Amino acid sequence: MVNYYELLNVSRDATKEEIELALARCMLSPNKNNDISLAFDILTKETIRKLYNYSLDVPLEVGEIIQSSLKKYIEKNAHIAIDILNEGLKHYPDQREIMLVLSRMYCFTGQAQESINVLVVLYENYPDDNDVVFSLGYAYNCLRNYSTSYLYLRTLYKTLNRDVEYLNLYGEACVHLGKYERAYCIAAHNIKHNYGYDELIYSYVYLIIAQYYINKNVLENSVGYFIKYMHEEVSDVSLAGDCLDKLLHFVLDNVMQDEDVSLLIDVLVKIYRIVGSNNARAEVVLFACDLSLECLRMVESGINEKISSLCKNYICLLLSDVFHDLKRETYEAKIAINKLEIVELYDFTYEEIGQKLPDEYPLMTELVSDFINDFRQLDLEELVDKYNKLYENMINGE
Repeated sequence: MVNYYELLNVSRDATKEEIELALARCMLSPNKNNDISLAFDILTKETIRKLYNYSLDVPLEVGEIIQSSLKKYIEKNAHIAIDILNEGLKHYPDQREIMLVLSRMYCFTGQAQESINVLVVLYENYPDDNDVVFSLGYAYNCLRNYSTSYLYLRTLYKTLNRDVEYLNLYGEACVHLGKYERAYCIAAHNIKHNYGYDELIYSYVYLIIAQYYINKNVLENSVGYFIKYMHEEVSDVSLAGDCLDKLLHFVLDNVMQDEDVSLLIDVLVKIYRIVGSNNARAEVVLFACDLSLECLRMVESGINEKISSLCKNYICLLLSDVFHDLKRETYEAKIAINKLEIVELYDFTYEEIGQKLPDEYPLMTELVSDFINDFRQLDLEELVDKYNKLYENMINGE
């Protein structure tokens, strides 16, 4: 087992800048150690560093299991990392630190329910353990069960109110529960006391969202600070992308609920164009933002809700190409159902589908053009038959 702090000759509470300087010194040394790069990767990622610290506080054999798992995760072999931890639990059942690291690995790989299954057992033995309680809040957050996440996280504020990761998570739960005043205070507190951490960009996102609901008139200032911070402090490009994705998901969730978030979409587009990556993925996201604005205009102008629902599901289908948590087959089936519902309202919706949609909503018309052409060319029986078959095929996975 390796103590990376000793390897880099830094203290356990060393800042990221101190670790970077230590790495530079080590790289200039003629006797470079092969573990130096791994030490840097682990100690400069706050989330992974916390998990690594567990390995230093347990018996040697247990620490080796945790470190082996983290090494595999850094090497992008997360499933092997999970296997190592599960094997370790066979030898050390109910071992707190292994279970905590395992729960986080499950969350990293999109298996939040598995994480909760591990943590519930741990919570029975350690109901007052801050790390266990925080991990439960984290896992429920990954499941988007923000109400349960909030219940766990709010109990920790007095002890963890200087922890960047905790404040990010707590702020996110508050935003999704509509507790905007609290989310704003948490985000502002985090930014004030932890300036310089890469992960702090999440708090800027929650600050912007909260500011949008509290006072739109000063939103521009928050956006400006956010962009400045992204340019000056954030070195991890993937972290910046993930940060923008969280803002997009919030906007998309609210569009699906017919809430007018047009100004927030404008903010997202502005940030994406300034700091987002200039590639095909970004083009899809920006196109989806334009489609979302058209959807909101449809709702405002009283377009039949079945039609606006069809269009919103087309947006999700489009985004499923770049966001793996949006399952393509789910939205294909929803779209098939929307089409059947609209066909059954043929007389009522014909003018909106055949004329108003193409004339007033050109981007959406482009997306649903085949369906609009069907409305113009097929009679009612043919339409019902076609979309019944389409729906059956989607349900059967064909």
